[in-house]
Amino acid sequence: NGVNIPGATSYTYTVCSAGTYGIVITFPSGCQQLDDMIIEYLPAMPLSNPVDLYSATNQFNLTLNTPTILNGQTPSDFNINYHNSLIDAQNVANIIGNPSNYIGFDGEVIYVSIQDDASGSDCKETRSFVLHITNPLAPPDLVTCDDASNDGSEIFDLTVQTPIVLGTNNPADYTIT
Repeated sequence: NGVNIPGATSYTYTVCSAGTYGIVITFPSGCQQLDDMIIEYLPAMPLSNPVDLYSATNQFNLTLNTPTILNGQTPSDFNINYHNSLIDAQNVANIIGNPSNYIGFDGEVIYVSIQDDASGSDCKETRSFVLHITNPLAPPDLVTCDDASNDGSEIFDLTVQTPIVLGTNNPADYTIT
């Protein structure tokens, strides 16, 4: 906006406010080249943070977070992709191929890249969430041989399955029947 910025003489400058920024390039011959650029800030995308996902197996539907992230926005206005690293999400690279049928592991962090397709801007944001496997082991079948009566009926103690069903979950939070 017509005011010199003291010390702003390198190839990069961190812009902290909107305005018209002038650039003067002085070549060794003494010639100068001038140019201006207008810096504008678009409002932040009205998005929400995704929630952690829980599954009893290692199979997850990552797209369950899409409506949460969109926060009521029109889905066609945004391009949402899921990634295994923050750098991939920031660069919209190495997109997870089938996010509705993703094989993950307990504690895995999934990164999301969100691009605003509607405004015509290059606005891009990233978010993340964690995958949790709540019951990694299904209880095995209980098997026993029929007794001498051969009546096809035996008594099983199903409570031996309780620790397997609960896994690492707090038993105080569940009722097993």
